[in-house]
Amino acid sequence: MKVSVDLGVCNGYGHCVIEAPAYFDLDEETGKAVVLKPDVEEADRAAVESAAVLCPVQAITLSD
Repeated sequence: MKVSVDLGVCNGYGHCVIEAPAYFDLDEETGKAVVLKPDVEEADRAAVESAAVLCPVQAITLSD
């Protein structure tokens, strides 16, 4: 599975960073989420899926 963030939609709430810190961080300049690892390991799938669900603006996209 791959994960990406739509920076045009992201408002930097940080739910993704809390839910899956190995995959997301907030950019210091823009305050928006950045993907640290676009390829999601199977063991981390649930955390990344949860991050996507918890995003208040649905800026996270998951694809197989």
